[in-house]
Amino acid sequence: MGVQQDIDYRWRRLDAEHEKQEKALEAIDQNIGEKFLKIKKALMDLNRDLEVRTRQFETAGRQKEKIVQELAELYKKLYAKQIEEQEQEIAELKARLEELEINKEPEVEDPSLVKAKTVAIFDSILFAIENWSTDGDTAPDFSLACQSILFPLVYSQVMNGNEHYFLKTVPTASIEVVKRGREYVKFIRGTCQVGLTDPEAWSVHVPMIAKWWVNDALPLLYGARDDVWERITPLTLEAIMSWRDKPASRALEFPLVFDAMDLLDRHREEIREKTNLPEFTRETLNTRLEAN
Repeated sequence: MGVQQDIDYRWRRLDAEHEKQEKALEAIDQNIGEKFLKIKKALMDLNRDLEVRTRQFETAGRQKEKIVQELAELYKKLYAKQIEEQEQEIAELKARLEELEINKEPEVEDPSLVKAKTVAIFDSILFAIENWSTDGDTAPDFSLACQSILFPLVYSQVMNGNEHYFLKTVPTASIEVVKRGREYVKFIRGTCQVGLTDPEAWSVHVPMIAKWWVNDALPLLYGARDDVWERITPLTLEAIMSWRDKPASRALEFPLVFDAMDLLDRHREEIREKTNLPEFTRETLNTRLEAN
């Protein structure tokens, strides 16, 4: 075999090998294409399935939301009905309670206890005014001057059963009365060099103290004033000193006031429990004035 023949032979083998490779590549390409198409189809089917499921999920979500809204409206209606029924029941119960309150017999308080409460309230107001100063200075003479008008004007009326003078609890204005009374004591202490039991001082100051009770203190406590008060004359100095210095004669000389004090002693515990006097006393202790 010549050289030329050998070269031709080799070229033929190369062409055959090349053709074989091209066929193999074509087969591979065809196989890859078929697999790609299958994968593509599978992906498309999967995407369609996903879209279907997404639509189903969205539909289910809308249906769920609708159901929730419907349930909420249903509960709202049910609760509204229950609330309405309960409010109606409460209104009926209130009406029945009010009817019972109207028809209930008023509680009758022991008249002697009411009288004792009134006396205790006035005694507590006088005690608070008397203990007016933060330095311990007291004004028992001012208390005597006040008693000279209060005994005939208030205590006697109370013991005679005049209900217009009854006080069952300490009036709110009592604190203001104590404040003004203490200021009055301070003024007298700064202008009068002797006690009010001095005859001259008594004649000057007691009429003014009586006017203070008639025009200021008593209207504050009772919320009104009575023209009758203007015609009440204070006890004389001799009479009030007899009250102070002769306790054995009180029952004869001052029977109504004596009975008032007796009631006060007998009902002292009930008064402490059934009035706001303890709170009133504590408050007045914290509002005393500084001495001149």
